[in-house]
Amino acid sequence: MLYKEYENLKDRENLPLNGFGNYRVIDDKIITKAVEINAVRHCNLSCRSCSHSAPISSKQIYDSEILERDLKSISKYLHCDYVRLLGGEPLLHPNLLDILKVIKESGISERICLVTNGLLLSKLTDEMLQFIDKIEISLYPLPEIVCNKIKQFAQYFLQKGIKVNILEYSDFRESITQFESDDYELINLIYNSCQIAHNWRCITIDNGRVYRCPQSMIYCESIGDFSDSLDIHEIFNFITLLSFFENNNSLKSCGRCLGSVGVKFSHEQIPNTDWFDKLPNTPEDGIDREYAQKLIRTTGYESDCFNRKRKNDLPK
Repeated sequence: MLYKEYENLKDRENLPLNGFGNYRVIDDKIITKAVEINAVRHCNLSCRSCSHSAPISSKQIYDSEILERDLKSISKYLHCDYVRLLGGEPLLHPNLLDILKVIKESGISERICLVTNGLLLSKLTDEMLQFIDKIEISLYPLPEIVCNKIKQFAQYFLQKGIKVNILEYSDFRESITQFESDDYELINLIYNSCQIAHNWRCITIDNGRVYRCPQSMIYCESIGDFSDSLDIHEIFNFITLLSFFENNNSLKSCGRCLGSVGVKFSHEQIPNTDWFDKLPNTPEDGIDREYAQKLIRTTGYESDCFNRKRKNDLPK
């Protein structure tokens, strides 16, 4: 092996696919639970403190040819149980079928989970459904007639043999801030308690780069500094990728991010023009310190988001 610390990779073959700790490795390939791909960046909703900053994103779409190139390259070193196709709102992608085909044919995973707010489920064709194994619907406090329509679609997809989870979100946590903090102790508290990077492993692939979380992708693009990411096409062995995933140092983007521990508030839709101004000024203003202490990796405490998701799984 290239580095001494990775000599005993046989010991990694039965490690969990997610959670805190080292990554599973089999036959010189990293195996994890999920990889996230943002089909588009924009959305048809404007949720306050959206963790992907979709309400203020331009109308960006992931070109299927670029995605094919990216997945062909990284799939040599990475395999996941399923790809989470999200956004923004992925059903806004004008060529979603092409995206689904590329993912299935890439070899990075055998399964695709479509993550959607449910408002555009009528756009899913039978041909698209052939490539989708699971649909995860984020159900927000919308008019009852709208929620009932979404649930009707959910039942239809269940009858088609597709697993469906409806996750009800009546509250959010502050996710990012307007300005950075230089408080090293605070940044480390946010980083060490971050479920997104450490526990859920929200690995994000986007336009030639791989990120450990979607927030770092947004930050890197906003300042033009991509040091929190890796160029997919400059990864020449799995050790480089493994070292990137298992780096225990906080990222530059953590200075503006609240990770999993922002203050909780009731979910609301707000005008896009007001979205940025509603963010906390700095992490000092937006953190729930008591909750952060509970989520520090050594405690094994389960986040409230995890509990919510588990309760709202629909039976197959």
